[in-house]
Amino acid sequence: MVGISRRLGVHDHVLRSGIAFYGGFFPRYNRLMAASGFPEVAQAIRQAWERQDMDAATRAVPDALIVSMGVVGTPAECQERLDAYRDAGLAVPIISPRSAQRNDIAGTMAALRACAP
Repeated sequence: MVGISRRLGVHDHVLRSGIAFYGGFFPRYNRLMAASGFPEVAQAIRQAWERQDMDAATRAVPDALIVSMGVVGTPAECQERLDAYRDAGLAVPIISPRSAQRNDIAGTMAALRACAP
């Protein structure tokens, strides 16, 4: 998850809902969340997802999880964070930009360019 912004709040609902989707729909991501120090959050997301309560799943995602599992910030901050992942051995990070604007092609392309090596 990538959110290019000056602060988390600009895209927080978009990022939260994306993380809630991944944690609710994909068991592998839910296990990753739990193993990354968020077992209660992973359980809350999964339970909300099973009730088909996407709003509750989204509300269950705390800022700390977004920062831990996503890359959020200015283009320079995102690039720095991705470089650290690459330096640690991550060969091909999967970039999934999020925008608060619907059909924000320019914003999506700017995020992808900012995350390129």
